[in-house]
Amino acid sequence: MGIQPEQSACAFRLCLMGRGYELTAKIYTGHRADADLLWRRVEQHWPRPPQIWQQCLLAPGSLTHRLQGLSDGTFKVKVLEEGWVKGSKQTISIFGERKAAQVMWSRRVLLCGHGQPWVAAHSLIPFSSVQGSLRQLVRLRDRPLGGFLFRHPQLQRDEPELVRFSDHWGRRSVFRLQGKSLLVAEFFLPALIARIQHEHGNE
Repeated sequence: MGIQPEQSACAFRLCLMGRGYELTAKIYTGHRADADLLWRRVEQHWPRPPQIWQQCLLAPGSLTHRLQGLSDGTFKVKVLEEGWVKGSKQTISIFGERKAAQVMWSRRVLLCGHGQPWVAAHSLIPFSSVQGSLRQLVRLRDRPLGGFLFRHPQLQRDEPELVRFSDHWGRRSVFRLQGKSLLVAEFFLPALIARIQHEHGNE
């Protein structure tokens, strides 16, 4: 059975239990891959992000794998919102006008360790990219996107764009797999930096 975006053309909020979860979802509403922010490459930022932030922002490997290593078995994915949304003008420069006009699968999650939100992540996937084996991308539920992507040795990632967001930093990158593209943004939260500093202090 194929994917039918016309059945859910607008993003739907998951049935989350409790007002606390709703408040959490609201707090991270602005942490989006298509947010109208000053996204720039690292050499365009002055001053540059502090070195400990750059360790996260410019790391080339799987973020999921790194977080799992830091979490001592407590790593979890909390889905805040997912569903089909209309493309926006903010994604034209990334996907091109034709793809940006498509509906896209939007997924906002928190990547957590030791019971704390470490990363607020948002992925946008044009409908034309959700074909063949990549249909699994809309069925991840509480499984990490990175766990799927980095299983594929042919995965390619463009140079990330970085942004300062309140008291923390984020990055967004275009991934390419099987000739299909998707956009992933990851905002590294202060609790993660504190955990990394703690780990370095114990070395």
